[in-house]
Amino acid sequence: MTVSQKAWPDLRYKAAGCADTPGVSAESASSVYPFLYSGGRRRPLPVSFVLGAVLTSVLMALAVAGSYLMWFTNVYENMIHAPMQYVEGSEFMSSWLSPPFGPTTKLYLYNYTNVEDFMAGRASRLRVQELGPYSYAETLEHVNVRFNDNDTMTFKEKRAYTFLPEISAGSEGDIIVVPNLPLICAIARVRDEPYVAQLGLRSALWASGGSPFNKLVVRDYLFGYNDTFYNMAKAAVEVATGGTLPKLGMLAPRTGLSSNVYTVATGRQDYNLQDRVVRLNGKADLGAWRDPQCNSIEGSAGTFFPAEAARRREPLHIVNADVCRRIRLEFKREVTVMDGIPALRYGPPDDFLDNAEDNPDNACYTTASYSGVPSGVLLNGPCFMDSPSFISFPRFYLGDPRLRAAVDGIEEPVKELHEMYFDVHPELGVNLGTAMRMQVNVMVRKADLLSSYLTQFEDNTILPVLWFETVMTDFPEDVRTATWHATYTVRTVERAVRYGLPLLAVVCAAVLARLALGWSRGRGRLSALYQAADGELH
Repeated sequence: MTVSQKAWPDLRYKAAGCADTPGVSAESASSVYPFLYSGGRRRPLPVSFVLGAVLTSVLMALAVAGSYLMWFTNVYENMIHAPMQYVEGSEFMSSWLSPPFGPTTKLYLYNYTNVEDFMAGRASRLRVQELGPYSYAETLEHVNVRFNDNDTMTFKEKRAYTFLPEISAGSEGDIIVVPNLPLICAIARVRDEPYVAQLGLRSALWASGGSPFNKLVVRDYLFGYNDTFYNMAKAAVEVATGGTLPKLGMLAPRTGLSSNVYTVATGRQDYNLQDRVVRLNGKADLGAWRDPQCNSIEGSAGTFFPAEAARRREPLHIVNADVCRRIRLEFKREVTVMDGIPALRYGPPDDFLDNAEDNPDNACYTTASYSGVPSGVLLNGPCFMDSPSFISFPRFYLGDPRLRAAVDGIEEPVKELHEMYFDVHPELGVNLGTAMRMQVNVMVRKADLLSSYLTQFEDNTILPVLWFETVMTDFPEDVRTATWHATYTVRTVERAVRYGLPLLAVVCAAVLARLALGWSRGRGRLSALYQAADGELH
């Protein structure tokens, strides 16, 4: 049979793999696969094919973009931190202004039991008895809040204390014998002043009938009591300077509206800066020490810490106006809080309160008047009218043994009971628990014209006054639940998205490659068949 005698249907179905189906009218080769040719011209691709390829391409592009955002930017972290930022009117802000829960503060008071024998020369050293704890529920409010234009926020703190007799080892009506702090501080203050100042103070002390120790009721000692000499000094200060002295009492300055004004970063631009103190009482530094580093207030106000620094276990800082310095915190160990939430425990280094000889970094926290003190106490008087006030850890924990030997009756410290720590969330940087433990001490410094008041004391003796612990480790159930979800649920989603998006991009790329390869191979095979068929026809 010649080419002209070949029936088109035979050739058409041969090309289509159906050569055994005759009887179809003659058509051109384009009828075999009409989606390839139309009237001798190549036809457009089918809509379904194009739509599938476009959707797959878009999905791959989104997966690639999402992978980049998850792996190389802080977009997801910013989304997580956004609900916890200081934003006016937000739900978090409302709970921060008036927290529905607060810490418990326990105070342990040093009661001096042999004052008469000591002052009469019948005892060589004073003896103390540690009383307490006297436990209080602390209620904290943030008031006078003002948002500033430079992404900062200014506020004050307001506190109230409620006695908790069920977890106390004493009554607020207990009688206690304690050092007369106004007298001791006043004598130390005029020690290096001209004699005329010492004579004036001696007259005031004589008129007020002051003595080195006071017998007080515990509640008055903590929240406010009358002292004739202190009232005279307070009136004199008001007349001379127009200022005022705080109410006399160990917790009185912390009760009610605080005098300290904090300005902190809101974190809206960078969550790692949230709660960072930028000004304290309107100043960019403490202004108490001679060195800029020691005057620095660069640290947290206590609610949030830099999350990225915590992840890398880098040192953190917290600013505490009562301590009169920022506190350096070092990573100690990993712990578990709230029944399963991982946390990073931070605390001061062991040499935090060492003197300049043992820790040269503390050299700028000393003054000429208070040099040579043993390691374990730190002067904080420059923030409190240059008083001879010193802080330490409870029972002089980590301090020079000479500090405990100065008086009888101080028990040995225990690390677990007397250390300070902060538990930080490893991803969010939020404070998950705190044990703030400090001891208040006063140094006895004699003055030439006032020695009769402190005859039996050895000069520069450091007397313990009280120690306290403010503990925040018990949280309501709703806080525990929210923290659990922020730790596990949110992070599970993050890992799924972080690793799922790249996988999705790879799958989309494979699908597109398969479509392209299949199309290319199919078109090649068909073209060869059509060329063969056309050759036979001609």
